[in-house]
Order: sequence, then structure tokens, then C-alpha cells
Amino acid sequence: MLKFRLLSFPNLKISLIFSLFSTLTVAQNSTTSYQLEALLESENTTISVNQILTFLLPETDEKNIVYLYDWSNSFKDTNTPLSKRFADDFDRSFYLSNKNKRGYTKINSISFQGVPLVWQRLENQSDIIKVYLFGNTAEDNSIALKLNYQIKIPDQKFTGFGLNSDGEIKLRNWFIALAPHIHKKWILNSNLNLEDNSHLPANYDISWQYPKEFHLESNLTEVNKEEKNNSNKKHYIGNQQTRAQFIFSRSNPFKTFEIAPHRTVVTDMIDKDKEPEIYKTSILKVTEFISEELTPYPHNKELILQLDFDKNPFYGFNQLPSFLKVFSDEFFFEIKFLKTYLNNYLNEKFSIDKRKDHWIIAGLQTYLMIKYVETYYPNQKFIGNLSEIKLLNNYNFSDLPFNTGYMFFYETVMRANFQQTANLSKEKMTKINYKIGIPYKIGIGLRYIEDYVGENVLKNVLKTYIESPAEKSLKELLTAVTSQPIDWFFEDYVQKRVPFDFNVKNITKIGDKFEIQVNEKNNRKAPVKLALLNNDSILSKKWIYLNKKTNTVQLEAKDANYLAINPSIELPEWNKNNNWARLNDRFNFKPLKIQFLKDIENPKTNQLFITPVVGFNYYDGIMMGLNFKNKKLKSQPFQFDFHPQYGLREKTLVGFFRSSYRKYHENKKKYLTQYSMYGSSFHYNTNLR
Repeated sequence: MLKFRLLSFPNLKISLIFSLFSTLTVAQNSTTSYQLEALLESENTTISVNQILTFLLPETDEKNIVYLYDWSNSFKDTNTPLSKRFADDFDRSFYLSNKNKRGYTKINSISFQGVPLVWQRLENQSDIIKVYLFGNTAEDNSIALKLNYQIKIPDQKFTGFGLNSDGEIKLRNWFIALAPHIHKKWILNSNLNLEDNSHLPANYDISWQYPKEFHLESNLTEVNKEEKNNSNKKHYIGNQQTRAQFIFSRSNPFKTFEIAPHRTVVTDMIDKDKEPEIYKTSILKVTEFISEELTPYPHNKELILQLDFDKNPFYGFNQLPSFLKVFSDEFFFEIKFLKTYLNNYLNEKFSIDKRKDHWIIAGLQTYLMIKYVETYYPNQKFIGNLSEIKLLNNYNFSDLPFNTGYMFFYETVMRANFQQTANLSKEKMTKINYKIGIPYKIGIGLRYIEDYVGENVLKNVLKTYIESPAEKSLKELLTAVTSQPIDWFFEDYVQKRVPFDFNVKNITKIGDKFEIQVNEKNNRKAPVKLALLNNDSILSKKWIYLNKKTNTVQLEAKDANYLAINPSIELPEWNKNNNWARLNDRFNFKPLKIQFLKDIENPKTNQLFITPVVGFNYYDGIMMGLNFKNKKLKSQPFQFDFHPQYGLREKTLVGFFRSSYRKYHENKKKYLTQYSMYGSSFHYNTNLR
């Protein structure tokens, strides 16, 4: 049995710590620091901690009150916000688990300058601690709280972090930390397994004592290691970082890649059966791309975990069977690594309320993934190498660019009326929205704004914004550098759930020009790009800003046969069939395209899908026929389904038809009105229809 005695904090050691920090950084931007002596006791899966938390008392409405995050205590029982979140997600594993699988924090003392302080856990938030200072502050409002506590490590199956069946441990948000204070307000968010801890940057000095059987990895920098007979001691520091993660493993799944002098990436995302060096080129591509688009990663060491990708995978990749090689190994790895790297990078760089303003990080992640594929894989298809199968060449989805997948998935959510407003707090969102819907919607919107205001304009604004998001909002920065209206994005696109529906209302030829009337059916403001095309070739294009019921613009006729709204860059819409108009047809009759099975929409044509069908009943016998329908892969307002069949016993036509029109009400309790028509004709006896 292993048991170690916890060491105390000598004054000499504290002075050495501060000296070490000053040699590693030119300036310290944060006044918050964490000094921990942590002991891992393997026999009862607990961590004993002696901690000094140093900070300046923030300016808030509550004087002499400090709030601390104790997210390890969120696993305490079935009455915590976390346990209720599990119930909301229909996950019963926590409720049915043995009590010794759950975690908690036992606090022995919280003191200031040797004086014990009064503290309590918030009602209904047992992972938030309220500490009463009663005027116990230094003259400069600096506080150095001393804490002693034990952490019971929870089972990993609840959130992915904790103790697994092999005795290995993953730790994130594990120690008691100062609650973030932004704009003079405390952010008191309980742990809900949403990966949205809003820790502000701080300095770390953490010493671990742990059983020798483990390999210990961290995102912090290792500065010292000491081996004893039955235990190891490691000392880590970090400067201006938001996380202090530690992974105790037995087999060491991590590989280290040097991507620049004194800069390394440590990850467990690589295949153990392949040489690590084959991944280095891809990792360099990703890190250099993000450094160019934004700014370099602010720390010398990056820890990129497979667990983070597993918790929030790239939708589409995780649905593919392992034996199906739709994408090249290089592309597959880079997209996985890029998504996980961006999640780590953006969470480290942004000091915001990540529960309330989650859409900023999620949207930037998608936007940069779109840009990455445009840069390195411009010809990559949505269905990968399946697009090379000749049988699929007649289908629109076979030629769909990879980046169009974001639009496809979001519009699938939107056209089922499942979408939510992007600025809704994360805990109020459905899983499909905070993992897929909102990231894709905002990412698509940012890419649209880039095309609207100019690539370099948005790029420079994002670089400025990511360095100091608390000083000016993204809206303020954009407004300062462009004359184009951008209110529509922040006040409508982000804050409303009603989808756009752009429409070509009327076209009149006047001399050698077309006079075009365009509107948005709900009279919402937004910019759109109008284009004249000859088949698929864009002849001329023009941005117009829709700000009234009917907007009129003139374009030179040239040799065009189609007019289109947003043919090359798109926003999510409820119906895109009315975005295209055929110029050479007075009544805008589009050509009919007949296909088997289903396809995505093609606004240039009227699509009809045919499927062979076979049925049977007693009087009609075997019935053979065809199913004619207009139902596409994404929902649409009007759908019909016509099944004519020939009954072999009665030797006559039978079958049925059905049609429906759906009207969604985005902001009403009655969310759907559906009009349906149905009819059928079969026999119920010989020669009796």
C-alpha cells in the first residue's frame, strides 16, 4: 500500500517560485497564481492538496466576498447541477452508479494569514464556494488564501475525465480555483459537462508526488523530476495559462513533436502502429496555418487530447465505419487534429464567459476549418473518393464540395425547426445545436462576412479581437474598419432563429440590362450577392443590401441564361429553389431532371425522383409499380409522393398518393401547421375497388 506525507510550503520555496516565474517571462499580465503540493494516493483514488491561491480582490458589487470553483465536488451526489444535467440528457449511469464511483471534495481549511475564514457552498450549486473575508485583506487588496483539502476522483465514464477501469487518471478543472470575474461580475457557472470553464489566465506552480507506476503528462512545463523507490515527484509551472491538465497513464500513449525552436506539441491522437514522423508534416501545416490566420499559440507546449475529439467529434467522420476509407489518411487526421487543436487554442486565448458567449469560439472554430480546407484541399469532395464512382455522377451530392457539408447539416437541423438562437446560453441548448447547429451556422456566417467585407479586413479584425476580446466587441471592431452594414449579422443572424428566405421577385429586360426585384420574405435586412450566369459560369455579380420590402437593381444582360442569389457563397435558407430564375423563360419554367432514389436540391432544375416499388395484398395480389416523389435529402415546404402500381391478380392499376405542405412557426408554441392530402385505390374483394 502506498501512502505519502504531504509537504508544506516553506517561505523559502515561495520566494524561489516567484523568482523562477520572473526569469521565464518578460511581464506577468495576471495577478492570480496557484501554488499546489498534490499527493496522489493510489489505494483510495484521492488527491491530497495543500494550496496557496494568490490574487487581487476584484471590483464587484459584493464587498469582501470571494467565489471559488470546486468542480470536483459536482460529482458529490444526485442533487448537484451536473447530476441533473445527466438526467436531462437521459443518461442514467450517474444515478445508478455506486457511491464510491462518484467524486467529491473534502475541505479541511481555508485561511488567510493564519486566520480561518468562514465559507459555504452555494445553495443548489455545491461546486461553487463562497468565502467571507470580513475585511481580511492586505493594503493593496492582495489575497493569499491557504487551502487544505482532499479530492475523491470520480469515474471517467461520467465525463471522460477521472479514473478509468485500468486505474489511469485524466484531470481537468480538478483543483479549487478562483471563479472568473468579467466586467466586474462573478461568473458562477456550475460544472455541466459542457467543457465551458471560463478560468482566466493565471500562473501555476504545481508539484506532484505520485506512484512510480504512472507516466505523468501535462500541458504545463516540467521543470524538475525526482525519482524515489516507490514514488516520483514532478514540478510543473505555467505562465498566463487557463488550464492545468494532468494525465496519469501506464503505457504513455503520447508523442512529442517539435514544431519550432522551444515549441512542442504533445498528443495521443496518432496511430500507434505508424511511425510518428509521418504525422509531423500535418501537425506543422495545422499549427502554421493558425499562426498565420490568427496569432501563434501563446505557450511553448500544447497538449492535444484524443479525448477532446471523442467528446466533440467532427460530424460525419464519427459515423463512418472504420473499414470504409472515404478520405485519405492525411486529410482524415488533419481535420481531426485541426478541430481539436482549434478547440484548445481558442479556449486558451479567449477570456470570456464561455457558457454565455460559446458561439464566438464555436463559430471561429468552424470558420477556420472552412478556410483550412479552402487553402490546402480546395478540390476535396463532401463524400470523399465515393464521388469517383460512375453510378453517382448523375447526383448533385457527388459533386458537393467538402465545405458545403456545414451548410447541409445546419439546414437539415433548421428545416426540421430544431434550430435555436446562437446567443442562447449553452446549458439551455439541445445537444444537436451546441455541438453542430450553432458552430456551423456562425462559421458559415463568418465566411459570408469575409466575402462581403474582404478577406484581409476580417483577418486583421480577428487578429485584433483574439488578443483582447474584453476591450472591444467583434461588432465594434468590424464597424470601425468597413463601411458595409454588419448590424444584420449580430442583431438578426446571431440573435434570431427565424431562417432567411431570399427570393427573386420579378425580372424585366430594359434594353441591354435586366431590372431585378429581390426581397427577403420576412423583410429582414441582409446583404446578398446577385449574379448573372451562363449555365454554371458567373458572368457578372454585385452585392446589394436588402433593407426594404422590395429591392431593385440593374445588371447588364450579357450572354446570361440564369439569374441567381448567392450562387457561390451562401447563407442558410428555408427554401433555395426561389433563389434561381431562368432568364429565357417568361414563366421561369426550369428544366425537369429525373433521377432514381434521392439527391440534394438543385435550384436550377425541377427534380423528380423515381423508385421501383413492390407490394402485396390478398385481392390485388402482387403489385408492381413506381414511386414518383420530389422529396430530397433536406426537408422542404411542399412534398408529394405518388405510387401507381399494377395489381397482377385484378390486372388493373391501383396505388395511392399523398402530399403535404408544412408551415413552421419559429416563435410560437404551435410550432407547425401542416396541410395534407391523401388518397388510395385498392380492391377489397374480387372486382370491387
